[in-house]
Amino acid sequence: LSDNGIISRVFPAKISLAYHAGIAHLMLNRYKDAINILEDVCTEIQRAVKTNQLQSMVGHDHQQFNKQFDRMLALLAILIKICPSCLISLDGNKDSIGSLVREKYGSQLQKIESGDEGYEDLFGFACPKFIDPAFPDYSKEIPAGFNQQAHKSQIRHFIDEMDKQRPLRSLHSYMKLYTSIDTSKLASFNGCSDDSELVSQLLSLKNKMMQKEGNG
Repeated sequence: LSDNGIISRVFPAKISLAYHAGIAHLMLNRYKDAINILEDVCTEIQRAVKTNQLQSMVGHDHQQFNKQFDRMLALLAILIKICPSCLISLDGNKDSIGSLVREKYGSQLQKIESGDEGYEDLFGFACPKFIDPAFPDYSKEIPAGFNQQAHKSQIRHFIDEMDKQRPLRSLHSYMKLYTSIDTSKLASFNGCSDDSELVSQLLSLKNKMMQKEGNG
């Protein structure tokens, strides 16, 4: 994505590569890498819109392009919520990517913040329609909806990961809110009986958020 090869010179190809790289890094729990990839490309798209260069960059297939752009913003909405070290602010200036994400998916983000699970619909829209790697047995009757099984399986896998992170979500929010806080105070905020329980949760959060970055 950063070199001057054929992918960078054909902007629709660059968008497609960034989108699929972003979703791949998300599923590998490499949230920072996914954010970096998607934010860079979305910022480039936003800049092209402002300078009226988008038409020449994407050609005439605006419908497909708009859908891909919306999917990348939806992925960013998810990543902003699940990555505690995300630097994208939803309350930034009106021209920022964070502001655009809030404008598009503010209602889903509010559901997540209020404790309702808004991830499934958001991810279901954002993720590609995955291809099942196994051939169907054509000697048997293929069940209805077979073509959607891979897509549903990927959504289920993502939701399972979010369920594992759910007990740590409150701790997530406090860690993003405070730059420094006493462990006893944080323990009381997070409903822990004592500091040792908080330390256990902090270690769980650290382990869950450990992720490779860059080419590692």
